[in-house]
Amino acid sequence: MKQHSTPITYRPTPISGSESQAMRGVAILCIMLHNFLHLTLPTTENEFSFSTLRTQTFVDSLTAHPTWALADVMSFLGWYGVAVFIFLSGYGLVRKYECGNSRELPVWAFIKEHWLKVFKLMVVPMLIFMVVWSCFNGKIFPIEKLLQQLALIGNIAFPTSVQPGVYWFFGLIFQLYIIYRLFIYRRSKRFILYLNIIALAIFVILWLFCSEETMAAVRHNSIGWILPFSIGALVSRHDLSALFARRWATWLIVILSGAVLTLMNYNALLWYFSPIVAIVAAIALAKLWRGGVWLGALSSTIFAIHPIVRYIALRDEVKTLFEVDSTNPYSLNITPLLAIYIAVTLLLSMLYKHLQSHLLGQK
Repeated sequence: MKQHSTPITYRPTPISGSESQAMRGVAILCIMLHNFLHLTLPTTENEFSFSTLRTQTFVDSLTAHPTWALADVMSFLGWYGVAVFIFLSGYGLVRKYECGNSRELPVWAFIKEHWLKVFKLMVVPMLIFMVVWSCFNGKIFPIEKLLQQLALIGNIAFPTSVQPGVYWFFGLIFQLYIIYRLFIYRRSKRFILYLNIIALAIFVILWLFCSEETMAAVRHNSIGWILPFSIGALVSRHDLSALFARRWATWLIVILSGAVLTLMNYNALLWYFSPIVAIVAAIALAKLWRGGVWLGALSSTIFAIHPIVRYIALRDEVKTLFEVDSTNPYSLNITPLLAIYIAVTLLLSMLYKHLQSHLLGQK
């Protein structure tokens, strides 16, 4: 169970650099659409807790409003983009720090470096959101929540009420960086398997004996996302190209993935393992289509910026301007607001990317 003292040479993996960027592009598009639509449509997701009622509502909505099928799919299944991002994080860490790298990785230096990485991405948007929130609500944003979020512990201190909601991910990814260094870095497959067994056992206990709120709080933290993260680390160490050797089979994976994910959301244990299907589908799609590469290059800034734009777009004052009727979620009046949300998010994300690279010296 000890860490390897010499560098490990891993065989080529099935994911190229451009394919991983394409996966990020598709994932961030799903996340951006999901985070808008699940607050406007009756279909809500099983991201943080499990409920067959939410799955049935999704299926009923597809039947009742077939012309809105894509919107309902993004609302219910778009959160799987988070699992893809987490998978790519585990994948990238192994490729960067383990593949032929003989240099030992100091624990505290690694943690500091990655805390700064996440903090620098989040701090400017977080401060902007604080100002926006204060203007709309007529009072100062709670300072304790601001400090907790900037310290990347907001998802521990107030997991289900992080503001803006999407920013729970920043604390999560920092926790996963720590888990990588302590429990995955140069560890054997058996050790990683034990880590997953512990995570699964905690999930089963939560599912059987705890409330939905408790499960949701845990799912805002690293223990709820060990599976996709560790799969990323394992895939990075092994050549799985044979899975995508036949183009027709790759297409079949992409086409059937939505139906399979929906069916897995009818059973709690299958739901726990469902991110694996989303990850395989994302890899398959990247093999077939690279159109998301440019979005992938912007994915981190889109993730940081889009919650601010969403907060403004879904304020009652703004929805009134677009004559959006909350009692009729399947009204075409929502589409101009959605289009503006996407356009403004992309524009501001490009500007923030420019600010990072040219003024702040960040990649």
